[in-house]
Amino acid sequence: MLIGLVFNRCGEETDQRKAFVDARSYNDFITKEVVKIDSLYLQAMMYQNEKVSREKTKTLAKQTAISLRRLNIQPFKGDSTLCVAAKKFILHFNRITEKKMPEFFHLCYSMCQKDAFSKRASQINLSATYLDDEYGKQWKELSAAQRNFSKKFNLKLK
Repeated sequence: MLIGLVFNRCGEETDQRKAFVDARSYNDFITKEVVKIDSLYLQAMMYQNEKVSREKTKTLAKQTAISLRRLNIQPFKGDSTLCVAAKKFILHFNRITEKKMPEFFHLCYSMCQKDAFSKRASQINLSATYLDDEYGKQWKELSAAQRNFSKKFNLKLK
């Protein structure tokens, strides 16, 4: 019986994930990772030129992997909903960097170079609408999770 108690007690202390003592630091840590991703996405979507947009997309893909690793944290007082929402937000960007964003840039820049506006305009519009709609959906879900977290832990958001 004593061995079981010692084993369980040791198991409780083996969680090496980052822990937080207050709701503000937990929220701010998660928000910092989300803002990195959001900023890189917006930079990539600025129509500078195809090379720059593709480089920014690669940087975004790398940062999503880093941010997902950094968000491997302990729940705050048993609540992981904000962190789960942030991971979902970041995973969305991880997925679109693989195919949707490169396709979008290819359509945009090939249209500009070949003056094939009428043929590509509807494809670009569909792609842009998808990216915008998904961005809005992901942001809305993350914002709702953050509002719920702040209410639950009496945290005033800035």
